[in-house]
Amino acid sequence: MCIFGYYHFIYAFIDRAKNRSAEAAGTKVGAVAVFAPGARIVDTVGTPPLPRQYWIGRNGPSTTGYAFVVESRGYFGIIRYIAGIDEQGRIMGMKILSQSETPGLGARVEELVSEKSLWNAFGGGVRKNGYQWFMEQFKGISVNKPLYVSTALEWRFLPEKIKKEFTGSNTVSAITGATVSTRAIIAGLEKNLPTWYAALHGGKL
Repeated sequence: MCIFGYYHFIYAFIDRAKNRSAEAAGTKVGAVAVFAPGARIVDTVGTPPLPRQYWIGRNGPSTTGYAFVVESRGYFGIIRYIAGIDEQGRIMGMKILSQSETPGLGARVEELVSEKSLWNAFGGGVRKNGYQWFMEQFKGISVNKPLYVSTALEWRFLPEKIKKEFTGSNTVSAITGATVSTRAIIAGLEKNLPTWYAALHGGKL
């Protein structure tokens, strides 16, 4: 029994190590995804108020932006995602890493939209193949201004002109029937990103 317990402990330790390694790899992939192609990604160790780990994007000697892991409590559990911001505090991109929200409702925070969607056939605009439409709408949103939520119509169905107006007014659209999940992601941004941005820019928002 002692030998069995010993080997069980060893295997459990190895499994946990593998899981942590896979999670770290997935997180790095998510961080890379929010930067412009060709950017050099630098793993960085932060000190409070910055998180323990974040990433800096560089293009030659210039800094192009920063990426952070953000966690917020959704309807059923923690929603974990990557958020990237540029030097002006505008969101460059966001990507869900993990979530446990209700299938068909809150879980749609990582719903993919295809270029071959029915809406696209009726002039809804060009769609990237397999991108997270809910997270896509945050591009261009400023983390240093109030963020507003519209419940009128989901962003993926909006004409391009209205989408641009939403971005200009720092507005995003909620997922139908999943306001809690929508606001959870926004709350994570509002709680963390202004503070982290200010810490990286001498306390200036």
